[in-house]
Amino acid sequence: MSAVRKIAGVKSSAWTRRALPVLTKLAVVAILAAGLISISMYTSVAQVYAAVTKPHVITGDTPELVKHEGLEPEPQPWEDGMRTDPTSNTYEWWYFEAVLDDNSTAIFTFFKALS
Repeated sequence: MSAVRKIAGVKSSAWTRRALPVLTKLAVVAILAAGLISISMYTSVAQVYAAVTKPHVITGDTPELVKHEGLEPEPQPWEDGMRTDPTSNTYEWWYFEAVLDDNSTAIFTFFKALS
């Protein structure tokens, strides 16, 4: 059940993911050397490339999520020392989505039982 990324309709392998940034840099150097774009245009292209290749997922067990949510690393008193609500008729859920090698999609959702 490995997720497969597609770039322009082509399945990307580990080699492709490693080679793409190198090939992109080589292409930019060639374009700069030919004088087709200026350095200021290159920096804006580089910023767009960085924004596109940056992951848009923050996992729930990282300091990035805590910072994104405006929380402290340790639960504070106003949180009652917890990050999930244990009262009755509340729930916690987990959602997973995967694209398989044959391009089919698998979605799994798990719920904590309501008391």
